[in-house]
Formats: sequence, C-alpha cells, structure tokens
Amino acid sequence: MIFKVQYQTNFGWIVFVWRGQEYVEVFRGDDPVPEMVNPFNYEIGMLPFRKDLQSFSDYCRWYLWEMERGVEILSVKEEQISIL
Repeated sequence: MIFKVQYQTNFGWIVFVWRGQEYVEVFRGDDPVPEMVNPFNYEIGMLPFRKDLQSFSDYCRWYLWEMERGVEILSVKEEQISIL
C-alpha cells in the first residue's frame, strides 16, 4: 500500500509519499529528487501515524506546519494506491 498526499501551497506543490517503510518522501515543486524524512521513533518502535490514509494525511499537515513557517494550504489531494 502506498499513500500519497499532495498540497498546493503558497510555496508551490509539496507531495508526501509513504511506501510502508520507515521513511516518507517529500517532493517540492517539480524536483524529481525527494527529501527523505524519517519519522520512525526507534525508542518505542512506532511511526507517528497509524497505517491509514487519514492518519498519514494528518501527519503530513502537522509536518508542513512545523517545518514550513508561514505556509498556507490552498488545496489537498489524498490518494491510496494499491499494488499487487
């Protein structure tokens, strides 16, 4: 399962992708190379979000507000991609 959350912001597009691992990929604008964010808490052995789209989307919104001061979210698109 892959979760993808796209934000249109006053800074441009910011896209979060989680592929079920410890890392979250953060794409900014048209940059094809993501910033790799590791939100996994090794002390308690957990991610800061449940493994569902809404929880991941909530984490992404929190991350934006914490890391991008002055960000204005203009639109959000959430997507769950199934892979066989």
